[in-house]
Amino acid sequence: MGGRIGMFVAASAIVLAACGQGPDQAPTAPDFVGKPAGGCSFTTVSDLTKNEFGANSQEASWAISMKNAGAGTNDATYLGYRILGSIEPLYPALTGSSTNAAQLTVALLTCMNVGGTPPSATTFEMALSDTGAYGVRGLGGIGGVTADERALYSHKGSWLIEPPATSNWQAITTTNTSDLADSVKHAVLVYGNPVASTGFTNDALQSSVFKWSTIPTATFDPGVIVGECTVDANYLQHNSSGSSAEVLGFVNPGCRGGPITMAEPAPRSLAERIVRFFEPAPLAAATLITGTGGSKTSLSPFGVIFPGQTKLVPGSGFKWNKSYFVNQPFSPTVNYGLTSAKGTKFLQPYILVWLEATNNQGNKVAMCNNWAYSKDGQVSFPAAYLNKAGGYTITTRTAGAFTLTIDGTSVFIPTVPPSPALTSPLINVKNSTGSPTMGCDTFTDYTVDDQGVAHLNDINNPPPYPGLNGQ
Repeated sequence: MGGRIGMFVAASAIVLAACGQGPDQAPTAPDFVGKPAGGCSFTTVSDLTKNEFGANSQEASWAISMKNAGAGTNDATYLGYRILGSIEPLYPALTGSSTNAAQLTVALLTCMNVGGTPPSATTFEMALSDTGAYGVRGLGGIGGVTADERALYSHKGSWLIEPPATSNWQAITTTNTSDLADSVKHAVLVYGNPVASTGFTNDALQSSVFKWSTIPTATFDPGVIVGECTVDANYLQHNSSGSSAEVLGFVNPGCRGGPITMAEPAPRSLAERIVRFFEPAPLAAATLITGTGGSKTSLSPFGVIFPGQTKLVPGSGFKWNKSYFVNQPFSPTVNYGLTSAKGTKFLQPYILVWLEATNNQGNKVAMCNNWAYSKDGQVSFPAAYLNKAGGYTITTRTAGAFTLTIDGTSVFIPTVPPSPALTSPLINVKNSTGSPTMGCDTFTDYTVDDQGVAHLNDINNPPPYPGLNGQ
């Protein structure tokens, strides 16, 4: 969309000046706290800004103020983000090219303190296309708003990224530019685009694969919410198949949903801007979509998958011993990891897992404190024990993933079937003189089908959460 005509003068007049007083403006005096940016050309910044917004635009004046502030300073970085933020609502266009805007993005970032060298303009052309995503988040002081809570959607509306509902971008974002002032050190240019899905997952892929990135490099605490809004609620895989791949716990993302409305696309001509300036912008209804989301502290490719089933794997360092003692918890602590059907780490919490004891005669025997719920893809039984001596086989079962009521609130979790059980070798439980130091609660309300898969007799009444010892 290069070669844009200048903005309507009357509209520009009502926009706050770049270097005036107030919470949405950069300081007027140069501040050389930031790191100088190598290769910066303010002439290039100015020319490309005029091409994009017009010679008399507010953005053109910001480009001049950037030069006066000096490359890599707080002021230049702040104003650079303001110009980048002005690019966001203009794309994708139905016609025209994003080449100028992509080149402007690189030129601006080179003159800002963003902790490194920006990628090529081609990267931003993809982000500005109809399949990509592009926007500035976490910049302090915009319009008097100090807490930026806005979601960023891909241009087709299928993917989004947003802070948790109770937080904002400034609160959760840490960048590698901590030497900057607070108004800019939490700011990021967030961008993304679809990437190849081949080899992304060993499970069943349900969506496109979308790669989110930020400049500067950022981490999020608590994690930022990544969501997909066009497929049925399921689970989000982070990273492609391999040792770093993981299936995230389900989070309901803030997908656009009726009856809320969305503003129409930005004007693309002088005549359209004049008309828009004098009359209210019409609104377009959005479509109600449930969507799939997950929380992550860092960004890379994401895709929606169906895990197939919850699969148990022995935890690190755990294996059944040959002998234990009556009224004493199993030692080492019984623990398992959870994966998808194809072995990808499965981080969904609230998955019910329990232990079942069978004696030498093949009869089930009550086990104390035999159930727990997963947390961060792990489940453990620190208080499980048997109160009768004898020889036993221990079977570990899972109920899969299902909606739970926790503290009176229904927690929606997409259903995932349970997997076949894991069975221990024969163990021997010996008598001991000690008395148990913990209580004895037992879960037995389930049946096992011909395939060895357990099913709760009353799925609406599982054993109490949070379970044992704060799990």
